[in-house]
Amino acid sequence: MINPNFISLQFPVIITRFSNVYGPHQYPEKVIPKFISLLQQNRKCCIHGSGIQTRSFLYASDVVDALLIILKLGKVGDIYNIGTNFEISVTQLAKELIQMIQNTSSDTETEHWMCYVNDSPMV
Repeated sequence: MINPNFISLQFPVIITRFSNVYGPHQYPEKVIPKFISLLQQNRKCCIHGSGIQTRSFLYASDVVDALLIILKLGKVGDIYNIGTNFEISVTQLAKELIQMIQNTSSDTETEHWMCYVNDSPMV
């Protein structure tokens, strides 16, 4: 929703929404840099819950490209959702990172680098 103050001041507002953005200088607690850092330290990827929850990721430079297009061609007052049609489970993401970083060749070897912990209860 656009703030009424922007409307009364005739301030040109365009709203953008993204899925998960990843890339250089990302906060280290986010899933991709967290898993990479753990694996580089020869530590396991800890997955909270079942790991079947899915995420959609966008690379930072792709977000910049989308923002530049919207800045140039977007319509004031419109909302733009920026994402992909590709989703990956947290477990599959961990497996792919493990295979790339630890050079695992079997499912058993890959599973060795994963651990599952219960989700934190919602308060």
